[in-house]
Amino acid sequence: MQIDLSELYGHFASLPTNMFIHLVIFTAILDIASGIMVAGRKREIDSTKGRKGMSGHALTLLVIAIGYPYARMMGYKFWANVFVWFYILNYAVSILENLALLGVKIPPTVLKYLKKVKHLVGSVDPMKVKGKEVE
Repeated sequence: MQIDLSELYGHFASLPTNMFIHLVIFTAILDIASGIMVAGRKREIDSTKGRKGMSGHALTLLVIAIGYPYARMMGYKFWANVFVWFYILNYAVSILENLALLGVKIPPTVLKYLKKVKHLVGSVDPMKVKGKEVE
């Protein structure tokens, strides 16, 4: 298959106006912010963890920014959208876990499916994690 560079450029140029791309960036930002809030609340802010987390987010967004236009150009628009939705949902799960750790009431039926916060089902104080109480 020969790649038409003008067509490829058109797909890359359309990224800033693509709703899915906006949504994945928005959920990534919310995930970062909620993760920082959890770390601050638990008094466990760590620059190494933060750097690793930010590197992971940056790599994810870079893979999406490169892979999404290529997949669309090759005629795999449906799979390109599935690929992006996977990351949007993955970020949403992380945001829910962080909100639960911050004390936001999440229905127990949802909590029991979230691995990081499964232990909070029936818990009185969501910030009491692994025997450490956070003020």
